[in-house]
Amino acid sequence: MAARDFTAVASWGGLHALPAVSAVSDEHSAWQHDRFAVDGLGAERIQVVRRAAEGVALAASYGEEDEASIGTARRLLLALATDGTFRTPI
Repeated sequence: MAARDFTAVASWGGLHALPAVSAVSDEHSAWQHDRFAVDGLGAERIQVVRRAAEGVALAASYGEEDEASIGTARRLLLALATDGTFRTPI
């Protein structure tokens, strides 16, 4: 069965309303933001790269992205996150 058969975005949104879950989620989000900032990314670029990566991941979980399109997105997001200086293949 596909991952999309076992999850629903609405369920996760409801969980975020729980204070304990929200606190962990907020802490994780701040940690991710800080890691990008340490790499020298500005707030706007952090937002675009993170949200685009999250969107690709969600679409992939629903079977809407294949390996080739995920690879293309990865390359473009790495280029955006590094001003085109990222060269090591993943």
